[in-house]
Amino acid sequence: MNVLIWTGMDEISEIEDFDLALADDSLRNSVVSALSDLVSLKYRTLDGICCLANRDIPWGAAVADSLSLPLIYSRLQPKGHGLKRQVEGFLPVGSKVALVFALVDDIDDVLTLHKVLVEESELEVLGVVCAKSLVDESVLTSAGIDFEVV
Repeated sequence: MNVLIWTGMDEISEIEDFDLALADDSLRNSVVSALSDLVSLKYRTLDGICCLANRDIPWGAAVADSLSLPLIYSRLQPKGHGLKRQVEGFLPVGSKVALVFALVDDIDDVLTLHKVLVEESELEVLGVVCAKSLVDESVLTSAGIDFEVV
């Protein structure tokens, strides 16, 4: 599959559609394959995959699994109970990660996650990949964040 010309995301417009896509093995596998292909094409020296807690965990886990990489995930805010962590999982300081989203519909989510990983976890974020974007991508690129949509 050539991810540069794949256009299967056109029919998926909202996060609910991505939630429903998890139940369709053919569509789910197509999304995971496209995301995995793009990650491996763009970022050849990765130490792990990171995704946003809750809604992107299935997608991040599937991409990490397909690339045989560890997965960490981050919340937008630290948990209010237990160990009060914001980032779950462990990668050593300086590890290189790619952020994986199914749908980017809030630019602040990407900026917050990027900041937490770089400043607090001291990871090197090589870039962000998503299956679909509903945001002004120039904001991310002007912030120095490599951003790719399948």
